[in-house]
Amino acid sequence: MDLLPNRKKRPQLSNDVANKLLANVFDACETEPNTVPLEKLASYSEYRRERYSLQKVILIIILIIFCLLPMCFVSPGFTIEKISEEDADYPTYEIKVSESIVPVALVSATLDGRSIPVYETGSRTYNVTPTDNGLMKVYVRLINRQYNYSDELDCGDMTVEGIDVTPPKLDPERHYERSEDHTLLYLYLVEEGSGLDYENSYGETLYGDVIYYPIEAESDPSQNLMVFEFPDESANFYIYDYKGNILQLVLSK
Repeated sequence: MDLLPNRKKRPQLSNDVANKLLANVFDACETEPNTVPLEKLASYSEYRRERYSLQKVILIIILIIFCLLPMCFVSPGFTIEKISEEDADYPTYEIKVSESIVPVALVSATLDGRSIPVYETGSRTYNVTPTDNGLMKVYVRLINRQYNYSDELDCGDMTVEGIDVTPPKLDPERHYERSEDHTLLYLYLVEEGSGLDYENSYGETLYGDVIYYPIEAESDPSQNLMVFEFPDESANFYIYDYKGNILQLVLSK
């Protein structure tokens, strides 16, 4: 269907008529007749038209590249904010990368040089939860390979502290005792952090038999005393606090 029905189409001339018209033009201008066949002139004109179209496309591509060139030098900016409660087991920090048209390629974090996990929680928003004390650094890279570090930006003090990473230990004065019949083991402990986790502490013999939980009737949490049944062979005892820190003891009867 012709979208422009009133538009006049350009008339098409046959090669014979076109040659005669061209000869008349040369004769009217009193110049020498054309010696180049009209077919070659027409093909050359088509060739020039194709070259012009190609040059136009190349110029458009160069213009687009020129307009996008500044994006290659855009470096990331970001902020870091502590969002967890003060009494949380572990602090959580939120990393927000500044809005830009350049997508984020990588966000990573280290604690005293050790890598720690970073989780994406939203558009250009990430969370990191260190489980140890130390100096935290954050690294952000965009897809244009421009990057930045937290210590090069105004991100405040990135020292993580206050996390309980000290396991329980034996009381230096009493250590441990055995009952007179050697069937019970009394462990006197010191825990100055989150407190002893009686429910998850246990023992295990060298043959894989598990000694579940301290004996409730004999143990005394107020004195940090745990009492286990003591097997006839050597056993490992795993004493936990509420932050997951562990004291491992290997004791023999």
